[in-house]
Amino acid sequence: MRGYYPQNVEKLSPFSKSYIRKAALKLYSGSSQISHLELLQRTGIEYRGSLPVWKVDFADEEETSFYFNPATGQLKSVRTNLWRFYDFMWMLHIMDYDTRNNFNHPLLYLFALGALIFSLSGFVLVYFRFTKRDFKWLKKSK
Repeated sequence: MRGYYPQNVEKLSPFSKSYIRKAALKLYSGSSQISHLELLQRTGIEYRGSLPVWKVDFADEEETSFYFNPATGQLKSVRTNLWRFYDFMWMLHIMDYDTRNNFNHPLLYLFALGALIFSLSGFVLVYFRFTKRDFKWLKKSK
């Protein structure tokens, strides 16, 4: 028996704005309402996934944003002010000021090499600073 194949194949359109609104309200645990809902073709640094994407903003203290995949309706990421602060601190930590996800940045290697050189030079200076007579008091106390 042969399998069933449809006579015509239609491309399913992206999930509608009303469906995304309902999904976001169902997933949101707060009591605030949606302040903005938009299908984005380009995003800033906040969302780093595939495009296009539905962005749903809530009018709460944390300025919560949900990002939904328009083809599947799946929640891709959640962003809050706490996450934005963490992401900023992560950017400073790994010294990747463009994409914030590459910790093999040449600037980071340069600073790590500088820290290693300063540490080793500190050990060398400590070694040459002290002599045997600086430790005479150890022998007398025994």
